[in-house]
Amino acid sequence: MNAITQTLLNIKEFAEGEKPLDYILIAVNEAKAEFQNRIFNSEEGAKDEKGKGLGRYTNAYARYRITKGRQAKVIDLELTGSLRRDIKVIKNQSQVLIIIISDVELEKLEHLEMIYTTKIFSLNEREHERYAEKAAELFIGELIHIFNNE
Repeated sequence: MNAITQTLLNIKEFAEGEKPLDYILIAVNEAKAEFQNRIFNSEEGAKDEKGKGLGRYTNAYARYRITKGRQAKVIDLELTGSLRRDIKVIKNQSQVLIIIISDVELEKLEHLEMIYTTKIFSLNEREHERYAEKAAELFIGELIHIFNNE
C-alpha cells in the first residue's frame, strides 16, 4: 500500500472515530466559558448576545442583593449561582449541545430574557467564532499528525 493510500485510510479512520466529536466537545466548552463570562460578569456587567449591557439594578433590588452579600453596582444575573451551574455541555453519539438541565433554571432564563427584552442566553458571533477557531485548530493538528505519519 502506498503512502497516499495509507494517509487517506488514516483520515477516514479519524473521521469515523470518536476524536472529531471529542474535539467539538473541547471547542464548545471553550465557547461556553466565553458565553458564561459575558452573561455573569460582575465587573463589567452582563451583556446580551449583541454585547449590549443590561443596565443597573433597581434601588430596591440592589439593596436586596447587598443583604445577600452580592455586588449591586452592575447587573450580573447571578444571585445564587444556580443558573450558571445549570448550564452544561453534553455529548451523545452524534452531537454536542449546551443545555440547561433544570426546568426551574430554564424558566428563570426565559424570565430574564423577557424582563430585559433581549436575547441573552444564545451564543453570539464571537462565541461561535471561538468555537469554530478551536475546532479548526484541533482538526488541523490531527491532520498534520496523520500526514506526518505520527
